[in-house]
Amino acid sequence: LERSIHPLEGKWKIEKAAKGTNHNDDIIPVEGGQEGRGIIMSISPETEDKLGISVHVFNNIGLQKQYTASPDKKIFDVVNVGHGPITTMMMPPPPYHTVEQELAKAMVDHWQSFRLVDENTLTITTMTNHVMAKCVRHTNEDGGATAALTKYHH
Repeated sequence: LERSIHPLEGKWKIEKAAKGTNHNDDIIPVEGGQEGRGIIMSISPETEDKLGISVHVFNNIGLQKQYTASPDKKIFDVVNVGHGPITTMMMPPPPYHTVEQELAKAMVDHWQSFRLVDENTLTITTMTNHVMAKCVRHTNEDGGATAALTKYHH
């Protein structure tokens, strides 16, 4: 039996993200960051209503979020943060140490609603609709989106 693909499943490039300590201040794009270093989020469904989320900066920052989905499967509201973040322990060069701290805090405390704008665009907001992150589906080096490899089954 073929497993249906969760609409959020896959890799997303975080193009813009707000700080955990100050929503009006962005931590991504990274000021003074390395050219071409993308910050990539992987989302994989763990159970019917739980997502595993992992963001790769230098370390991987991982956590689980339990959610309820809108009927059209476009909005996923977090109901339970679960545990985390679990972080690998490499010491990143500046400014990435701060980036990881701010992101981890934002992910735990303020990433409360995952909203698909379209198949390849995702915004993550607080419950009061403040945009915390803007993501685009991460494409492979050859330019083909990973989403294109999988057919959605509803």
